[in-house]
Amino acid sequence: MSKMVVRAQKLCKAYTLYPSPWHRMREILGRPRPKGVEYPSHVAIDNIDLEIHSGEKVAFIGRNGAGKSTLLKLVTGVIEPTSGTLDIVGETHALLQMGSGFHQEFTGRQNVNGYLANLGVAGSEAESLVRDIIEFSELEEYIDQPLKTYSTGMAMRLIFAASTSVAPKMFVIDEVLGVGDAYFQQKSFARLQELVEKNATTLLLVSHDVYSAAKIASRMIWIDRGRIKYDGDSKTALNLYESSIKEQEEQRLRKKAIMPSAGGARSMGRDWVSALVEIRPSKGLPLAAPVTIVSAELLDGQEVLATLGAENSEKRAILEIVEEGASWGPRREGARGYEIQNFGSAFHKGILRVSAANLETLRRATLALGLRAAQVQALDVVLIGEKGHQYLAGQAEAGPAGLTLKVPLDPTGLPEVDLDIAPDNKRHGSGAIRFSYVELIDGTNKSTRLFRQGEPFVIEMGYDLLDPSCAGNLELNIAISRDGVIDVTRAFYPTLSLPPDRKRGKVQMIADELALANGTFVMSILIAKRGYYASNPVIPFSLNPDVYDVVARAVEFQVEERHLAYRGTVAECKSRWRVEAISEDE
Repeated sequence: MSKMVVRAQKLCKAYTLYPSPWHRMREILGRPRPKGVEYPSHVAIDNIDLEIHSGEKVAFIGRNGAGKSTLLKLVTGVIEPTSGTLDIVGETHALLQMGSGFHQEFTGRQNVNGYLANLGVAGSEAESLVRDIIEFSELEEYIDQPLKTYSTGMAMRLIFAASTSVAPKMFVIDEVLGVGDAYFQQKSFARLQELVEKNATTLLLVSHDVYSAAKIASRMIWIDRGRIKYDGDSKTALNLYESSIKEQEEQRLRKKAIMPSAGGARSMGRDWVSALVEIRPSKGLPLAAPVTIVSAELLDGQEVLATLGAENSEKRAILEIVEEGASWGPRREGARGYEIQNFGSAFHKGILRVSAANLETLRRATLALGLRAAQVQALDVVLIGEKGHQYLAGQAEAGPAGLTLKVPLDPTGLPEVDLDIAPDNKRHGSGAIRFSYVELIDGTNKSTRLFRQGEPFVIEMGYDLLDPSCAGNLELNIAISRDGVIDVTRAFYPTLSLPPDRKRGKVQMIADELALANGTFVMSILIAKRGYYASNPVIPFSLNPDVYDVVARAVEFQVEERHLAYRGTVAECKSRWRVEAISEDE
């Protein structure tokens, strides 16, 4: 087993938040704090335990401010921990900020020589490395010009080339791989990958381009609010990342819905306190069928403070639905209750807002819910507190017979949970059309996960049509990646139409000859409104209403090559050959 190079135990880093520069200066000078003044602190790294072994390639992912860069600064010794222990073994080379040590008045060549000298590289070795750096950065014509005359992209190319010219035992890189244009970015990733693999270098990488990072790093660590949320293989991490985009949007909408100025209290000119109650399927999966809130009452003991959908003359409390971020169906005249649809929104849940004049009244109350579902399914009822924390307030299996559930609005004693993201949650989309199964079929019409290059290959996808109005205007995309990370090939059906009068069916993609060579491959499928790709969508697919269903990394399968000539490649180039002899007279 390889040796340990990084070990963190109960590692913490907290920053004091000073109200002004004057207060910070007093602290630096050792002056006592003003009487009665306490400075708040921000915990950037919160009680982290971590082990990294020699030769591992590890990518750290997470949103801005999650603590990724702080952790790398601790590893490289730029900052000291507040508490806990951190042991680092061996030489560390950090690329935390582009341009550190490069001077604008010096030429590119002078900057490169100075950089290498600072690393202790001189003589013929330095001369060889300088040639390599100039060649890689493609700056032969400009290398003897002052750095201040370079464009931003040129300077970044030179700095990256210099920074990756020497292979240390451990390489720490923080958000500096987006250098230059798309061509040079790809070239940079290839150089980094070759550097760490050739020299068995340990790589610690922070990058917001998680898909590119996954091509290099087989292990991903997801950090959120200073804590490790996931530590494992890259394929699972990508599932989590895609789900986290939707979770971040949900958190934004929750904060908006719970603000004092939101909802019915605003119309009365009152800044009441509010809480949210979400009714959603267990494990973060889509709803299998509609769920109806038959009744909802806010109770203080036996007293009814508010009823959903009814006028409340005393206005001691307000109970109302939240439209944004939920999947409410249209209100039909004469219909009883509020229906949570199982399609039509990326957010498969219903949200109620409870508001009261003060926190004591709110927390003393109980929400009595009458629920009925078209078919039996497990539901979680989650309480969202004033600071956005989530508490599991109830669980139930709702079905056609209906049930009544009492939901406490006081979070005290309730388990705090993070239910939105599960490592096996690969499903996204509004659910207007939903894949029911995926099968891979060989030339003998047998379902299998093992294929041979050049043989027939069929992908069969079952579907359920929940919204017939979408049936005639669809497109379908199948993406195949090697090991679930590196994109290899795609099959695109831009003019798909389904029979609108049939709720179920199947679509087949038929390849007479499988062009993939040997390896492990993973397939993802997406069905969307026609024109989705042509519109060049900027909204992530996990939030886009034009995406009906996505199954990310749905099926894994193996391919064996049919001839040794194809070994080591990804796909066979299907082609025709022609030989033509030319006479000597010509």
